[in-house]
Amino acid sequence: MKRTRHSAEQIINKLRDASAMAAAGKTVAQIVQQLGVSEQTYHRWQQQYGDMKSDEAKRLRQLEAENQLACPPIPDPSPMRLPTGRVPASDTPANEAKTTLGRTDPQQVA
Repeated sequence: MKRTRHSAEQIINKLRDASAMAAAGKTVAQIVQQLGVSEQTYHRWQQQYGDMKSDEAKRLRQLEAENQLACPPIPDPSPMRLPTGRVPASDTPANEAKTTLGRTDPQQVA
């Protein structure tokens, strides 16, 4: 069966039709067959969109889009790692000296 994506407005219209069919005495199996969706999809739509109206769904989509623009993704705070596991030289201090037992080795400080 070909997979079809439905917009929020289409889902709400189908749920409205389904509630009319249910009021007419049709079973859930008959309703989902007429709508062309699975029973699981039908129940998920009911849970997600419930009593929502088309204009409310449009407003929800607008708010979600605004939220994506207002909240950019947070970058990863860990430093970039080379494949060997070493930190790039630009991330290390330039005057870092190697120490032995807490003392600085003057020959390695350059």
